[in-house]
Amino acid sequence: MTRSPETVRFSVKALADLDAIFDYTLDTWGQAQARTYTLDLIDFASRLPDSRYAWRRLRRKNEAVYAARRASHVLIFEAGAQSIRIIAIVHARSDFSH
Repeated sequence: MTRSPETVRFSVKALADLDAIFDYTLDTWGQAQARTYTLDLIDFASRLPDSRYAWRRLRRKNEAVYAARRASHVLIFEAGAQSIRIIAIVHARSDFSH
């Protein structure tokens, strides 16, 4: 059995995506929902190492890139032996296949 990665990190792009999601949710649903939803996405990301059933491999040239959906968003990430790097967070309706 392969060992799960130990750590989860967010790229600068993923952090910017998270900020934009917070801002949109704040403007649309209010502060409490923005905080709850953003923290839920962060919590989901932290559980990715132990949730391989949620991973979907994306077709990328020579890269191990995966996606995992949480609510209305999809976390795009690279998975290495020791860590997961969240590279983007996109809306589930967007085309994130490339």
